[in-house]
Formats: sequence, C-alpha cells, structure tokens
Amino acid sequence: MYWIFNNNKFVIQAVNDFNNHEFLLGLIVKKSGLATIRIDTIENMDSNMEIYILDVANGKTYQIGDKPFEIYLEAGVYDQRFKIVFQASTNKSSTTTKIDNLDLANKTLVYFDRKNSRLNINVKDESKIFEVVLYNIMGQKIVSVDNVQKQEVSIPIQVSSGAYVVKISTANGAMNKKIILD
Repeated sequence: MYWIFNNNKFVIQAVNDFNNHEFLLGLIVKKSGLATIRIDTIENMDSNMEIYILDVANGKTYQIGDKPFEIYLEAGVYDQRFKIVFQASTNKSSTTTKIDNLDLANKTLVYFDRKNSRLNINVKDESKIFEVVLYNIMGQKIVSVDNVQKQEVSIPIQVSSGAYVVKISTANGAMNKKIILD
C-alpha cells in the first residue's frame, strides 16, 4: 500500500492540515482474496479527525477509525480505486450529515446524452459545481473538470457501455452518483 502524488508512489505522508482532504491510496494485491486496511497508530493529528476509505468504484465511504475496512479484491494493481479521506468531526450527528448529503444528491441531476456524447450535470439549488470527476467501475479516472463555478455543466466524453461513478464537488458539499450507460 502507498500514497500517490504527482504520479509517484510514497510510503509516508506529511501535510500541514489533514482536515477535509482526500489522498489517493495505491494497493498491490498479489493474491486474490480479502484485503484489509486498518489504522494501527495515529501520531500528531487532531483526535477529533475522522478517517474514511472511499471506494471510487461504488462511491461509498467506510469509516476506519475503530474497525478495519475489508474488501475482496482480485490480484492486481489498484492505483485509482481507493482514497483515504480525513474529515474533522462536527457537532452534527452522522444522521444529519447523511440527510444533508441525501438532500444535495436529490437536488442534482446527472445524465448522459448519448446523441451528443456529453455528460450533463445540473444542481437545482443555488450551489455551484466546483469539480466533476468521472471514474469507471475499476476506479480509473476517465475525465476530470475543475474550476467549473456554474450550476450546470456539460462535459464531452467518449465512453463505452458500463457503470461509472461521477464525483461532484459543490459549494454545499460533495457527492457520488452512479450512472449506467447502455
């Protein structure tokens, strides 16, 4: 396992502030089976920090502070599938956060216009889109657009049929949406 920065692999990482950061996590699996990611020790970090694993392939996050993250993986290299996410705890309950994320997701329309080969995203509240990243089901980044600063975006893409995850960052939070193209 290793961190990936600027297409380089590192086994140690230091930053000034971990709060609300995502870091790409690379894994090499030599034999198919159950892979486990856990935290043994945390040093020099705020005790209120929550740590998650983001599985880009399915758009789900898993908290790993108290228990390890486990997943069955085939043998191979996974350089674009997983991210480690650091987020400061808030006074809001996790239920409230889930409701806020669900509300944001319900106000966001994501669809693919096959005729024009464009991925269209429309946020129906006053929030502006900052960044859009499209991943295939293997966690490979297909396209990334940042500095959007609009409520609507239409991105030209050339993709084959299959399942994809669209990560959308807005002024009101971030979400992942799964889309299936046939």
